[in-house]
Amino acid sequence: MNDMVKAGRGKRATQELFKLGTRELILEKAEELFAAKGIEGASIRDITAAAGVNLAAINYHFETKEGLVKALFISRMEPMEQRRRLLLDAVEEKARQSCKPLTIEAVMEAFILPMLEQGYHKRGNQAFFKMLGRSFGEPNKQIHELVRKHADETRRRFDAALISIFPHLQPEELFWKINFTMGAVHHSLLTFAHVASLRQKPAYHPTLEDMMRWLIPYVSAGFQASPSL
Repeated sequence: MNDMVKAGRGKRATQELFKLGTRELILEKAEELFAAKGIEGASIRDITAAAGVNLAAINYHFETKEGLVKALFISRMEPMEQRRRLLLDAVEEKARQSCKPLTIEAVMEAFILPMLEQGYHKRGNQAFFKMLGRSFGEPNKQIHELVRKHADETRRRFDAALISIFPHLQPEELFWKINFTMGAVHHSLLTFAHVASLRQKPAYHPTLEDMMRWLIPYVSAGFQASPSL
């Protein structure tokens, strides 16, 4: 490799290290690699090279690759799930204070907004959702258990809220309607970077508010619809 190229990469790695700190830089580079190659496909050597650190840094901060994966999922999922619960608390309290029934639109806003905020993060954090999508296609029980563990409390809260709005909604239908909602949001976030070319409008850049304005009525209508058969 050209010495100048090596020097340039080393300088960028040092600048990123100074800006983010070692631990967060490793998490960020691991996230990008897991999104591109899958968790099984990205090696510790790949991660240390991308972050410009040595193996000792991985061992110090995470001990193992499994520890790194766990720390990454916790760091991304816990704030998102906590914000969902706080938003749900707020809309439920507002409904109680106003003596009005909880609405599907308010519940969906609480459910979806934290995902979009994560995707519209200042770093453009779509890598997490790419990684999450890939992880479900890998036979990695650790990942599935991590996602379940950190989403279970939130899922129970939203299940209860949705059942209070639609008391006749059966568990099977509730599961799939939430799954379809997650799919719509996930796909929207993954295609966001390419939407301008898909629409053939180079200057077209929808905002978070645009996405909320379009997604909330769409998924809310899905919950209100009855099965066709």
